[in-house]
Amino acid sequence: MPPDDAAPPFFDYDRDGDLDLYVLTNELEEFNRNTIRPRLVRGEAPSTDRLYRNDGNGTFTNVSSAAGIMIEGYGLGVAVTDFNRDGWPDIYVANDFLTNDLLWINNGDGTFPNRAGEYLKHQTHNAMGTDIADYNNDGLVDVVVLDMLPPGNMREKTMIQAGNYDRFHMSLQLGYQPQYMRNTLQLNNGPAQSAAPTFSEIGQLAGVSDTDWSWAPLLADFDNDGHKDLFISNGYRRDVTNLDYIVYLQEGG
Repeated sequence: MPPDDAAPPFFDYDRDGDLDLYVLTNELEEFNRNTIRPRLVRGEAPSTDRLYRNDGNGTFTNVSSAAGIMIEGYGLGVAVTDFNRDGWPDIYVANDFLTNDLLWINNGDGTFPNRAGEYLKHQTHNAMGTDIADYNNDGLVDVVVLDMLPPGNMREKTMIQAGNYDRFHMSLQLGYQPQYMRNTLQLNNGPAQSAAPTFSEIGQLAGVSDTDWSWAPLLADFDNDGHKDLFISNGYRRDVTNLDYIVYLQEGG
């Protein structure tokens, strides 16, 4: 697979010549999905993705458990590419709310360990859509993930609650990886001594970190100058997260 190739969730994970299927899940829970709680990593959560193997006879078999696809995630975006350049397609999953993004590395034997904590220093918190492409033409795939941080100091202060130090460290103690409420652009630095790639998150440096409530990114060369541009689709009911409006509703307004 070329390094600049990002595929949809139909992909040939076992390289047997037919297309298999990765299915995102995002269960509508009755509780606040940002409430700190222990991670669910044994497939017991309603929001656990599924991997279906194409049996080649018109049927698919759910191989999620055997593949190790067992970690809870409120999935909103998925992309496939070969991150470690070993010839096997890997999977990046953007997960909303408390749950971390997942980076399933294909071992080539039907199993997929999650390496997000090893490859990425931190992630987007309320991850929406994601796209993968070599945006700087260095032959290595980079990753963009969207959130909902508003641009400008005033709008940020009226729409987003301040970070909570104790909550942040409690999440780390429970095994979650660091997350921040902004778009992230993960620059691929290439392989380290372990042969696994490392990423530097440069969304703020690149000027793409705060695009308000954003849904889907697309990295493509729109002006045909040989460099990838970034299109972001966004929009929601106006100011639905305005902090004054939230207090008004809580008081019975």
